[in-house]
Order: sequence, then C-alpha cells, then structure tokens
Amino acid sequence: MIFPEFCLERWQSLRDWRARYNLSESGVEPLTYEELVELVGVPRGVVLGYGMTKGLPRLREELAVMHGVGPEEVLVTSGGAEANFVTTLALVGPGDRAVVVMPTYMQIPGILRGIGAVVDKTWIKYGEGLDEEELKRKVARGVKAVFVTNPNNPTGYVLSEGERKLLVDLAEDAGAYLVVDEVYRGLEHEGPETPTFAKHYDKAVVTGSLSKTYGLPGLRIGWVVGPEDVVNGAWAVKDYTTISPPILDQHLAVAVLEKRDYFINRSRTIVRRNFAIFGEYVKARPYVKWWNTKAAAFSHIYVGGDTLKLAEEIFEETGVLVNPGECFEMKGYLRVGLGWADENRLREALDLFFWALDKKRP
Repeated sequence: MIFPEFCLERWQSLRDWRARYNLSESGVEPLTYEELVELVGVPRGVVLGYGMTKGLPRLREELAVMHGVGPEEVLVTSGGAEANFVTTLALVGPGDRAVVVMPTYMQIPGILRGIGAVVDKTWIKYGEGLDEEELKRKVARGVKAVFVTNPNNPTGYVLSEGERKLLVDLAEDAGAYLVVDEVYRGLEHEGPETPTFAKHYDKAVVTGSLSKTYGLPGLRIGWVVGPEDVVNGAWAVKDYTTISPPILDQHLAVAVLEKRDYFINRSRTIVRRNFAIFGEYVKARPYVKWWNTKAAAFSHIYVGGDTLKLAEEIFEETGVLVNPGECFEMKGYLRVGLGWADENRLREALDLFFWALDKKRP
C-alpha cells in the first residue's frame, strides 16, 4: 500500500506549531485537563492495562444508546481517524469501486487510493446540496461502499431528510455499504441534532469521536457503529493497529457522554457567537462568497485564485493559519476555523486575516 501525501494534515503539521493565530483547526477549542476533571471528576481505581480491545463495555453501552443499537454493534477506537481507517480496510479492497461524496475530509479518498480501490467522486453543489442526478448515475450495482461526511467537512452543510433518504435508497438498491463520518453530529448551530444513519439501513456504518463537537481531541476516543459483522471486521483490522484504546481516556469518555448535553451546548454557544462575528467581516466584503451553513466549527469561503499560495502568503505575513481549498480539491476556497472560546483573540485574528485578504484579493 502506498498512500498519497495527506495535504491537509501535512499543511497543518508544518505550520500550526509556529502560528501566531491558528485558524486551521476544525473543532471547538479544547478544554484543559483541569476543566475536564472539574466537570466529570477523576476516575478512581483504574488499572492501566490494555483493557478489552473492542472497547470498555460501559463506554460501548453509552455509545450504543446514543445510536439506538446494541453494544455488540460498537467498536471503540483511538480517535476518529482510526475509526475511519479500520472501517475502510474492513469493507473495501484492491479493485473494489467506492463512491465518495465530495468535498470531504480527505483521509477516506487517500486510504482508498492507497489500497488500490477505484474511487468515483460526486460533489455537493456549493450552495445547493447533493447532485442527485450524478449520485443516481454513480451509485449502482458493483459499488462496494458509498462514503459521506454529515455534517460536512469543509462546508458545514447538513444533509436534508430527503437527501439522507436518497443515499439510503441508492445504497440499498446497489447493495452497497453506506459509510457516514458523523464526527460533527451535535454541532448544528440551531435546532435538533442531525439524525444518525445508524440503524436506518442494514448496511449503514457510522464513525465519530470526541474530538470536534466535544472539544476533546486529546482524549483519543473514536468509534465505529454498524452491523456486528462489519464492526468485528474493523476490530480484526484494529488488532494490527493500536490493539486497544487508551484505558484512562475511555473511563473519562464514559463520564463525558453521561454529561453529553453540557458539552454540546458549550460548543454550540461558541460557534453561534463566532459565526455571527465572522458574518460581520464577510458582509463588508462583497468579493467574498460565503455559503453560510449552520453546522460545524469552521466556515468555507470562496475568494478565487491560487488559494494554496494565498494561504501561505497570509501565514508568512501575519501568522494567521487557515486551510487552502486545494487540500480539499477545491481551489479558490479557504477554510477558516471558528471554534475559539476567546472572542477578543478571535477578532484579533480575523482583523489580521481580512486585512491581508483585502490586500491580496484576486
């Protein structure tokens, strides 16, 4: 297996540690360890061994209730990245055809290419939604799996009820697995939480983690939820990766999920405020096109031109780090993280960012 360079992760890892203002993050600002234990307490009597490799039974029970499934249909992983990795390897092999709904977090297309699968892409129409006609042409017999992120990264778009039904119907007709990365579920700015795809189709598989909506990427806890045979297949792959999730992190994760409403409300409060602030800057600049979606902790704007070069120049001049659209195969776009808890610092960063953008507008 030869994996292509992961543009987004490499872009960030070479710069985020020296950024003056890091607006490249896609989740809500993490809590400190002290803040977390003040909220949930310190687990006592935890033996720091491996623990059950499928995941702490109590944690799998919490996740099962959250998704309306049984504990045997849940695998706990070391973060959402591992959840995506082991799921993909469990379902797709060399020469298999997979459909990926774009744009997306580019881990999945990279893994698929790395294992020699045939990748067929279909795009969300910016400002509109799924390209239903293209989906109908591409999701057909012979497709092994359909991959989608909902709420979407990098646009924040949330699939409508009709779009969710369309994906399920097409996957079912094709006999394909429907794999949905739900890592931003719960980070809708208003209204009800996006329904999970779990149990809505007998070949639906969902992944998630504590990293984005919960503001806890340092707790390396993710999960796979799906049919028991798929979960066990992913578990078998996991035996070759991390073996077991971090045991202390799992005990903390149980306590977090028991107070899930608190963490979701915290995150929603932060991003609602920050989107309103960001909107002030965008409205003053007609040359910036903004699809003002209402989920996730980032915004995606169109400014045109070579945004890889533009993002690099802005970073070198101001120390403000954002993500270029080229890392999502969307030249001309920039993804701007809006998960910061400190409003004043966010305004400082946006002042610099838009000052530089105004100077360099195409």
